[in-house]
Amino acid sequence: MKNSSTWTWVAVAAIVVFGVWLLMRGPAATTQAPGTYNAAGSATPAPDSMSATNSGTHTSTTGAKPVVTTAGFASVSSTTAVVVGTVIPNGARTTYWFEYGPTMSYGSFADTMSANAGYKEVGAAAYITGLKPNTEYYFRIGAENAYGRTYGTQYKFITASK
Repeated sequence: MKNSSTWTWVAVAAIVVFGVWLLMRGPAATTQAPGTYNAAGSATPAPDSMSATNSGTHTSTTGAKPVVTTAGFASVSSTTAVVVGTVIPNGARTTYWFEYGPTMSYGSFADTMSANAGYKEVGAAAYITGLKPNTEYYFRIGAENAYGRTYGTQYKFITASK
């Protein structure tokens, strides 16, 4: 079993890799399609009934609801996952979180983080622990500011076997 210091470095490395990906993809690039992703990286598209509406890209000079995108995951093991997304605060102090769980009702939340109050896209990530091996999990990003709450598209992954 790895110690907590090792896991901290794994999470930091995943966040750095995601940040580099964000910089390289540019503003017109698309993110991975919603669907089921397993620990080996293969995907199955999600049915339309399982996807939340994505807010799209929007910037405002007077403040608006945040815009969020669930980008997928950076890593999945038998008991942990690093999920990633983006947030555009749209001029108001914004907080974001990831919801996850074994059903489409989620049931668990990663720590709430701040995306501040700018107009630029902010990379978001959460290190999730305590997952069960060989189990399907649903997740999405959520964000809220003074103008309202928004959610990203729902994704799911399957943790690796022990």
